[in-house]
Amino acid sequence: EAVVLIPFIDAAVLRKACELVDPTKLSDAEKRRNRLNGNCTWYYYDEDFMGRLNATLPGIPPLENLHTRKEILLLPDFETNFKLCKGVLMGTEAPAHFPTLQTLEFTSQLKYAKISIFRG
Repeated sequence: EAVVLIPFIDAAVLRKACELVDPTKLSDAEKRRNRLNGNCTWYYYDEDFMGRLNATLPGIPPLENLHTRKEILLLPDFETNFKLCKGVLMGTEAPAHFPTLQTLEFTSQLKYAKISIFRG
């Protein structure tokens, strides 16, 4: 898995756009993709196991003699209707021990930088 934070998206605009989507018009694949619950794939080393992994792209040979097993873990269903508790302070009203970009002093500069995203 990978986590990439995209700070320039306005959360309120995104939520409003999501509310416009008719869930009955989503395909089964789209519904599965949008779920937070589901399966997790666990890969682990097993000295006694000898496996093979076929490539998903043409022209790339399979990986042979792998000591890696794959197991599907079933994750429990859980509620996906997350909301903040009544009384939570946001933005500049948030407590000082919970820093935000509005409450911290910082400087910034625009520059070219390579970004690496590690996926697990």
